[in-house]
Amino acid sequence: MKKLTKSYKKWLLHRARVEAKKPVRIRVREKRSHVVRAWYGEDIEEVVSENRPKIPPREICLSENADETLEFISEWRNSFKSLLSSASGAIFNWFKDAKSQRGRRRIEGYTDFSQISRFSTAPALVVTAEYDRLRILMDDVPPTINLDEWKDPVFRRLYEMGFFEILGLTESVSDRYFTLGDVRTMKIISGTNSAELAEASQSILGLCDFLGEGPQIQEDVELALNNALSEAMINVSKHAYPNNHDFKFRHVSKWWVTASVDRGSRELTVVIYDQGASIPVTFSQKNWSQTVRDFFKSVLAPKPSFEFENDGTYIEGAMRPRSSQTGKAYRGLGLPEMKDLVDICGRGSLRIFSRGGECYYEAGRQLQRRSRDHSIGGTLIEWTLHLRGG
Repeated sequence: MKKLTKSYKKWLLHRARVEAKKPVRIRVREKRSHVVRAWYGEDIEEVVSENRPKIPPREICLSENADETLEFISEWRNSFKSLLSSASGAIFNWFKDAKSQRGRRRIEGYTDFSQISRFSTAPALVVTAEYDRLRILMDDVPPTINLDEWKDPVFRRLYEMGFFEILGLTESVSDRYFTLGDVRTMKIISGTNSAELAEASQSILGLCDFLGEGPQIQEDVELALNNALSEAMINVSKHAYPNNHDFKFRHVSKWWVTASVDRGSRELTVVIYDQGASIPVTFSQKNWSQTVRDFFKSVLAPKPSFEFENDGTYIEGAMRPRSSQTGKAYRGLGLPEMKDLVDICGRGSLRIFSRGGECYYEAGRQLQRRSRDHSIGGTLIEWTLHLRGG
């Protein structure tokens, strides 16, 4: 095992830059067994991967490549299911003893993140949450492979979000980070209680200072923004993880939130994620208002052709004001307020993925819904607002 000295880090970064400048070549099918570099804690070790890597989509983005992105996330999450169900507090060893290849230890395989050229904020939050779940349940995360080959935009986004803190690699990779451009991303905040909710709201509002000097949000918009954020996250913390639900994956009862601002377009994007039962599950069990009941009667498929066919419809029902029979807040009722604020700002959008459903609303346009073949593994809200100066 080679210690991660400062000179060795500089050499790795130099080699990554040199390789990035080389022309693209058609890659010959590599052998199943091959040598890779594993970043694990404060050390880098050359190990032998017994299998070829799993190749993710080059563009991981829910707005422009949703089907491939959801399939990748679903398969990646499933690959850890057996480990989590059999862990039972035992320490899992990602490495196997050396057999040959100059005494190098072995790993079973890995996902090659160096193939990703674009990693948008929303799916990056989902993947980070999955690593956080592994860290909590197993007290460990898999080694990070060939990190020096990851594309700079992907590295920067994950670094700003706090991804490498969860991996225990922040100090190891800090030399590579540098700020660039008009976009800033807030480090992920996660939790379960009201104090953490308040911290998340304040951090999001504080992020807007990057837009320039003086008040950056109109007072009424700031108040509505804070109220909608609080409403959404309080409902997640109270209702996302019901005790009577049979979860497919072991959960940690948390929510995760991040945000970014673009100084050029003056756009704020907030992303909230939980691994809970999902809106299609919880809302389908509620007493609906007559308006929502009539809506469902006209559009719900009585015999769905696939598991998630009605999921988009349930999300749309949840976005309607006073959608429950009592008019009280249910799981995710912050959505109507979020939708209203998009209209108040005049420009922006609200995109919700929950289980296999998706709803998308853009200011001044008709709401769109659809259902997909793969689940997001909970509920993901991506909210973009155009901010006029205060």
